[in-house]
Amino acid sequence: MLVYYLVKLNRNVGFTNSFTLENLPAGVYYWSVQTIDNSFSGSEFATEQSFTIGELSNENDILTFSFPKQTGSATINSTSHTVNIEVTNGTNLANLVATFTLSDMATAFIGTIQQESGVTVNDFTGFVWYTIEAENGETQNWVVTVTELQLNTENDILTFNLAEQTGNATINSTNHTVDIEVANGTNLTNLVASFTLSDMATAFIGTTQQESGVTVNDFTNSVTYTIEAENGETQDWIVTVNVATSINQLSADKFSIFPNPTDGKIYIETSERIKKISVLDIRGKIILETTKNKIDLTNYETGTYILKIKTKNSIFTKTIIKE
Repeated sequence: MLVYYLVKLNRNVGFTNSFTLENLPAGVYYWSVQTIDNSFSGSEFATEQSFTIGELSNENDILTFSFPKQTGSATINSTSHTVNIEVTNGTNLANLVATFTLSDMATAFIGTIQQESGVTVNDFTGFVWYTIEAENGETQNWVVTVTELQLNTENDILTFNLAEQTGNATINSTNHTVDIEVANGTNLTNLVASFTLSDMATAFIGTTQQESGVTVNDFTNSVTYTIEAENGETQDWIVTVNVATSINQLSADKFSIFPNPTDGKIYIETSERIKKISVLDIRGKIILETTKNKIDLTNYETGTYILKIKTKNSIFTKTIIKE
């Protein structure tokens, strides 16, 4: 057991003194005080008391790491001692302030400069070495890498549908064209297209932004869609809508479709040999296909649907109302 003997001479009653003991190893220490008069007669020792010095922490981890403009949580790998974090596009990487937490009693340095969470400014253009010093002085290097979110450059039309179409659109991503056929008798001046684009892209006709399944346009002539990528790059696409000739369109008197409106079940009577029956929603998406003359829409939402009947050489379309 380590014992310290402290003696003070020639002190008056009421004199205040203090002692600092440094670099004590971990353990439990007991202490007491005694007064001594001028003749060196000592009093009884005061009631013994104690204090404990624990082991100093050797932990030197980065626990959390963030920036105000990050796109998501940082990826912290405590095995490889790395931190990876992404910030929004346009962020100035040369002038960033990190907010972080460390192991208890640990300290962070970049080079010889101590880092203060939420205060110290650093250049993260390249990866940055953080040295984390534990309470006991042991150090660990961490590599922090900050990347800037890159905006999507793609500006393609991926799908294109009309409720009145007779078949799938032909989309040519090289020539940037879309060709689609609609049923005979379709009014081209008042069509609503449903489409999907490259991720985060936007469609315009002229200066009017297009909303899939909502915006009405005149397709009497070819229409130029300008597709703007997330990063602002644009690509013009030519959309051409053709009307099926009447020779391929069956007359309504060859079909009996009932009931319409319907609460779910639809029956089709015809002398024609049916190859396929398709049901499309108002956005032109096929929701059901069959070769039978009975269709069940019971489990579908109420609204307007397009019934498309194909025979060997002909097509017949009919609007159906589901109540």
